[in-house]
Amino acid sequence: MMAFFRRYCDYLTLPSTLPGLDWLRAIACLSVVCFHSSVLIDPISVAFRFGWMGVDLFFVLSGFLIGSILFKTMNSQAKFSYATFIGHRFLRIYPLFLFIFFAGALLKGSSLLHADLWRDFLIHFFQMQTLYRLFGLSMDEVRHGVEGSWTLSIEWLFYMAAPLLVYLVNRLNNYRAHYGLYALITLFFSGIFVRLLLVSGAESTDYSWFFAVFVRPPGRYDVLVAGVITAYIVQFLPPPSPRIMAALALTIISGFVAYLFFHHALLINPALFTVETIFYPALAGIGFGALLLASRAVRYAPRVVNILARLSYSMYLVHFLVLWVAKHHGWIDFNLLTYLSMIIGISFLLNLFIEYPALTLYKKRKI
Repeated sequence: MMAFFRRYCDYLTLPSTLPGLDWLRAIACLSVVCFHSSVLIDPISVAFRFGWMGVDLFFVLSGFLIGSILFKTMNSQAKFSYATFIGHRFLRIYPLFLFIFFAGALLKGSSLLHADLWRDFLIHFFQMQTLYRLFGLSMDEVRHGVEGSWTLSIEWLFYMAAPLLVYLVNRLNNYRAHYGLYALITLFFSGIFVRLLLVSGAESTDYSWFFAVFVRPPGRYDVLVAGVITAYIVQFLPPPSPRIMAALALTIISGFVAYLFFHHALLINPALFTVETIFYPALAGIGFGALLLASRAVRYAPRVVNILARLSYSMYLVHFLVLWVAKHHGWIDFNLLTYLSMIIGISFLLNLFIEYPALTLYKKRKI
């Protein structure tokens, strides 16, 4: 037992091989968590108004992680197994996700004996949170919806398709050097045209329709592909200058932030995006991809950043439940410090007893 806790302590506090990625995970997590705190903590800080962009940073990081794993595995002597890859992704995502599903349902007054819960469980299990209506299904989103899990739906479909994508990239590279990279870049920019097609029949003022496109897999795949492109660059090309990448990231991100300041309604409520949904994911992919490449030069890794990076997935799912409980049970002294302390504390317990044990089931080394 003591050996388990020692290994867990090392896992939680020691930096990864790329400390800069831990910084980005921690920043993305805190950004999203603080952005959603505006439900109860008002007025929200101007700095937090951009926190929703942390989701796109997570997407780029995920694309980079999966792309790196697949490029290394498929270009090594080891035999790649699609079933093993999906099994590892399942153990990484599902144990905590399903726990949050049932914990949230019970907190919101559902019953394990109710048929609707199990119907909605199957919708979540197959990651159909934003697509189920296309199949004529219904779901009780108030009691059984895992808030924020639309991102997991997008990521899971990406996990399923990513091995085929990397395989095709490798085959194209065998035909001629870097043809695979050109294909990835083409796929990335195709996201703009796909979104144009998706909204071609919508009115320009139809906010709900545009935002629905924004949170569905066909409208956001290019941000994940941007992460795969960064993995390709790291794996096969000379390392780009961190300063140039940082300057590119700063230019794109600050330019979009300035745009939001000149469109105050969007700054307050990004759900009002209409035409912005066409171009923003591509800008986010380029900007955060450049930021990721620049972050590879970072070597400073304080423990607090390492801990937040390891807890980031738990914190992302847990903070929605904390907000729901606080909102529906009328807490009076609810402030940012209390909010973050609760989220980090609960996330630590879930990481220790659910996430970490699941990780040890498929990690080849002790972590």
